[in-house]
Amino acid sequence: MPMEDCGPYVAAAARLPDLGTFEIEGAGKGAPDYGAALSAGQWEALEELRLSPVGPSEAAALASLEMPSLESLALWDASRLSEPVAGGAADGADGAAAAAAARTGMQALAAAPWFPHLTTLRLHRTDLDRVGDLRGCRGSKLQVLEIDNCLLCDAGAAALARLRLPRLRELYIGHELTGHGLLTRRGVAALLAGWGGLQRVQELDLRCACHPRMSGAGDGVVAALAAAPLPALRSLNVSGCGLTDAAVGNIARAEWAPRLRELNLGLNRRLGDCRDPKPWRRLARAGRLRAKLNLDLTGCSPQLAQALSIVAGAKWFRSLASLQIPRLLEEDLAALRAMRGGFESLVRRGRVSEEILQWGESDMDSSEEEEEEEEEEEEEEGEQGEEEAGEGDE
Repeated sequence: MPMEDCGPYVAAAARLPDLGTFEIEGAGKGAPDYGAALSAGQWEALEELRLSPVGPSEAAALASLEMPSLESLALWDASRLSEPVAGGAADGADGAAAAAAARTGMQALAAAPWFPHLTTLRLHRTDLDRVGDLRGCRGSKLQVLEIDNCLLCDAGAAALARLRLPRLRELYIGHELTGHGLLTRRGVAALLAGWGGLQRVQELDLRCACHPRMSGAGDGVVAALAAAPLPALRSLNVSGCGLTDAAVGNIARAEWAPRLRELNLGLNRRLGDCRDPKPWRRLARAGRLRAKLNLDLTGCSPQLAQALSIVAGAKWFRSLASLQIPRLLEEDLAALRAMRGGFESLVRRGRVSEEILQWGESDMDSSEEEEEEEEEEEEEEGEQGEEEAGEGDE
């Protein structure tokens, strides 16, 4: 609906006693303020709220609401949250009111009575340097933090590190594909130092967090992560970070690598060119990598076939749950399939998807497929037993 007509609908929605999810999607910078309509309502049962666009006035209106059941807040097009909340200072208010008026939209959110109860916070297009304005919050229950399209840099990572988020499980601080952040290993070091080494984080998404033209920046980020224990990590996305093959070698050394279920190395054009094959050989020897790993290499080097030929014989490679690769030259693809190793096995079981090309139906004989599946299950059970024993030792 047009934003200028949303007031009556917001007011009507606020009168629904069991409303659990509500969304307002605006029309850009020219959209009128809907904060007054929000402020007039009662939102006792609301659990999930999604708003766009969001500026300081909308943030102030949100902060004034009683939303005792709110658990998830998503604010899209939140680039103006770093601006001050208008009010008392402009009207000649006293010192206390002027201080309140000078608060940013982000600070207003942090002071909201419902903020401590949030388990999920998603901010799109915001100034990450000003995320430090949330520092005064009591966000001890926050489990999912997503700050998208934020031009991530080391200063922003340091600001995030100053927040107290002891229960955080999922962290997304990446960028969209039309741009890149400026994160280096210094920013990662700040995050590791600020949150107890990301001890509880299970999903870490840093897509496009490093600029490809910053030579070695992405490799440095991966090296810093690989040197940390990260005991809970199960999913890592470092796509579009300008990685080279050196990153593969660092991941192979990482203590957390055997526990990964998802690894996204896609959109790194130099990764897989095999100018130095040693990192891929190291990865091939990393026998403790988890069975059923989902590995994404989409958008990597067109010369990826050589790297794949190195790791195709590894036991973990044959047990991949899925493999996504860029479009390869026909002769390279044919050579890989002719090896009759792990790659061909994955193809016949429909576990390989190639950029642009689509694989056909599985041509594996049913008895052969069942035999391979049984072997995989036995291998996975053995690896899981080792993993559980290791966790027990910890």
